[in-house]
Amino acid sequence: MDWHHLTTWIAGIAPPLGYLVQPAKRVFFLNLIAAVVLALGWPAGCRGLRHRWRQLAGGETWWTRSSWLDVQLLFINGWIAHALSLSRLAPTAFVAAATSTLLVGLFGQYHVGGSSLPMRIVVDGSYTLALFVAGDASRFALHRLMHSHPRLWRLHRVHHSAPTLTPLTVYRVHPLESLLYGIRGVLSAGLVTGTFFYLVGDQLRGYDVLGVNGLGFLFNLLGSNLRHSHVWISYGAGLERFLISPAQHQLHHAATFGNRAVNYGTCLAIWDRYGESWCAAHDARPPATGLADATREEQWSLRAALGAPRALKASGGPRS
Repeated sequence: MDWHHLTTWIAGIAPPLGYLVQPAKRVFFLNLIAAVVLALGWPAGCRGLRHRWRQLAGGETWWTRSSWLDVQLLFINGWIAHALSLSRLAPTAFVAAATSTLLVGLFGQYHVGGSSLPMRIVVDGSYTLALFVAGDASRFALHRLMHSHPRLWRLHRVHHSAPTLTPLTVYRVHPLESLLYGIRGVLSAGLVTGTFFYLVGDQLRGYDVLGVNGLGFLFNLLGSNLRHSHVWISYGAGLERFLISPAQHQLHHAATFGNRAVNYGTCLAIWDRYGESWCAAHDARPPATGLADATREEQWSLRAALGAPRALKASGGPRS
């Protein structure tokens, strides 16, 4: 049984279990191994190896009602995504074709000349970079909108209600929010691909690792799973002006970080800097995470999570 058939077989039984062997997923097993190595090896002042291991794998982190809700939503969203996966690629191809056709109609036929090796390297590298940047910018824009729009914030509260962060908290989202992010991904990839079709034709080959955008794979490999954890890893103010560190995202989840959220970005910090929501983490202490006004039911009840648009109608407003 080859790798593709193995992942397909596992996904057919229980989709979230298949995430462990799908390189595009945050919890791909190599990413998890890299997170453990980084968490235990990163300089942490006077804190010893035992303390960092307890933060990463202790029972007080994983064996909680909040973490159990993470697992339940992981499986629910996984089944929904699997049910829709048969047509997942078609919308992206449709958006790409429509974008290319629209550009031809507006500006006429156009292709960058030349098919030499240096030109192919430039085109493929530019395509890989454009996919990465556009994807990151669109995630930032939607994430900030989830905080600022009252109706969307009712959905996004589900994610922020977690008082304990684990790598599975990334999947602690309302199914409607998951759908919105799926649409975002289709539009982002489709628009970039369609634009490149218009410019250079349909002979596109981005640089990838195991079928995943090379830059995105590198980000996931270098500690992305520690963004939702209590392992405090800061890159220092200089590097954090360009890349969002795990500690910066933990500040985004802080329950008492002033009266507004910070660090909406996923990979690049440039969007937060221009949006005046950037905050360095190097001098801060690990925060208490969650929502100051969250009820116990919000923190661990699946019924409250799935009923977010209705049940949370009277809850606190957005964190803008």
